[in-house]
Amino acid sequence: MSIGDWRISAEDRVKYDSYFQQCNPIQGYVTGDRARNFFVQSGLPADVLRKIWDLSDLTTDGRLDKREFTIACHLISSQVYNH
Repeated sequence: MSIGDWRISAEDRVKYDSYFQQCNPIQGYVTGDRARNFFVQSGLPADVLRKIWDLSDLTTDGRLDKREFTIACHLISSQVYNH
């Protein structure tokens, strides 16, 4: 896999920003519960979603800002298309 494969396209950023807003962020953050409820819709196993959360929650505060949420969505998308 090349470095370019990991980049998040402008089109995907717009899509992930929309998803972020759908999760009703509070003061710029999506709570763990709201993110989990959204992410489980991907159909990925809980252990995979847990790993994605651990990689995405950069500040380890149990909530995701827009940047962290975007990372999570991108990782989920890459896993969904690989299965």
